[in-house]
Amino acid sequence: MKRVFSAVVLLAPAYFVTRYMSPLAFFALVGVLLGASALEFCSLAGRRGYQAQKTAVLPASLVLAYAFMDSRLDVQMVLAMILLFIPVMALMRRDSMDKKFGNLIMTLFPILFLGLLCGYISGLRILPGADGHDLPFLLLFVVAAADSGAYYGGRSLGRHPMAPRLSPHKTWEGLLVGVACAVAAAFVARLWFIYRLRPMDCVILGILLALVGSTGDLVESSLKRWAGAKDSSGLIPGHGGVLDRMDALLFAAPVLFYYHQFMGTIAR
Repeated sequence: MKRVFSAVVLLAPAYFVTRYMSPLAFFALVGVLLGASALEFCSLAGRRGYQAQKTAVLPASLVLAYAFMDSRLDVQMVLAMILLFIPVMALMRRDSMDKKFGNLIMTLFPILFLGLLCGYISGLRILPGADGHDLPFLLLFVVAAADSGAYYGGRSLGRHPMAPRLSPHKTWEGLLVGVACAVAAAFVARLWFIYRLRPMDCVILGILLALVGSTGDLVESSLKRWAGAKDSSGLIPGHGGVLDRMDALLFAAPVLFYYHQFMGTIAR
């Protein structure tokens, strides 16, 4: 129950900020989560002896994510600046060559992984019309339902491990329950706040967001296993760290973003 309670507590302010506040306020929320995730990643890298440059990771990832919201900033230009300057900064440090390149990778990876993918979460908020208010929360709602369904479904019904070397507690049965919960959540969202969703959208998005979100969870699980950690931190009761909650969202956000782009404004 602690897990469900934490999810509800987190979704409530997210609903208010997403639906009723400005895009800048929404980005402030995303920025806090992004910053916490970046610090947790740096901490995981530190467990393996690498020193990610926090002074570069935090501002660069935030600027990259913000570029998706501000037309004055070109995403490709920001990426180019990051790839030009950060390697120079890393190579100027007085470390051995092995250490230099290891630290460089551990600095660039969270910027690209977190900053770029968080940019798609930010990008959903500035979509035209009602989509900009509705789709970011649809993402949070469906992914949270998939995650909770997979967790409790796996605990009660799980028999066949999905990826035992990466995450021994994740099962195929849990994944199926998670997909079913994601589809159900999309239909609930259709009745609750995004009435223009078609039944086809609910089914497709539920399946896609659950499957891609589960992939993101496995990627982050492999990172924790590499670092020898159970969770990215203990900040959120029943959930672990912020990065543990962001992993599925990071992978699901581009899918929802491009689904909207290819399908057009979701039918009214």
